[in-house]
Amino acid sequence: MIKSYTKSSLALEYFPEYVHRPRTAVQHLMRWINMNPELCTRLYATDPGFRCRRTLTFRQVLLIKEYLGEP
Repeated sequence: MIKSYTKSSLALEYFPEYVHRPRTAVQHLMRWINMNPELCTRLYATDPGFRCRRTLTFRQVLLIKEYLGEP
């Protein structure tokens, strides 16, 4: 089910091995996002302050899962 997430909760779905280090999971997720220029462009189009936000909207989560696949 697609819903709104915090960056750390979504990152931990992609990187469950970092359950005790959610900041590291977020850094890895952001690295994956930044390596995909088209995904970056689309995410920043939804919210120019995307990088600074702690939460992800439904639309942003949908885009991330579309480009990176299901966790």
